[in-house]
Amino acid sequence: VSQSRYLGGYISVDQLKEVYGLADSNFLKLRSRLKIENGYIPIKIQINKATYQEFRRHPYIGHLFAKSVLAYINMHGSINGIEELLKIGSLLESEVMKAAPYIDFGI
Repeated sequence: VSQSRYLGGYISVDQLKEVYGLADSNFLKLRSRLKIENGYIPIKIQINKATYQEFRRHPYIGHLFAKSVLAYINMHGSINGIEELLKIGSLLESEVMKAAPYIDFGI
């Protein structure tokens, strides 16, 4: 599944519903046999160091998200946590929370 490569790994079985070409009926048949390893940590984007292109490779980070984060970092120097990311007015809470497990806030 190529999306997994850009995603950084799946943290929930339900994310497999997003895989292009996987019919809902097939997902429902397979769901009970699928599991995510306990303690799995996905590959993360270093939010304070990433370029626009690095952000855009991630399936959950769109153009507006990437541009907004980069503008905020340019003005404030860094983003230190999810709470600060949620304060960026142009970002929806739902998109921030969807991307959050894939973000490293280290400086």
